[in-house]
Amino acid sequence: MEIDKSQIVDLLRVRGQHDKAEKAERELTGPVDTSDHELLARYDLDEEAVIGGLEDTKGLGENLDFPPP
Repeated sequence: MEIDKSQIVDLLRVRGQHDKAEKAERELTGPVDTSDHELLARYDLDEEAVIGGLEDTKGLGENLDFPPP
């Protein structure tokens, strides 16, 4: 399954792994294939953690108070 790199970054931030989130933001260039175990291992993730973690990050920004565009 391919997911947007921002979902990996969000997952790392939710886990409090801000350094890894910044690293992923810099290094990942596009969609991430969750079956690429070597790539996920760079951020101490695995496919199961990513897919399960997507549920944790759903609606992450819904409660933030951003001004309308």
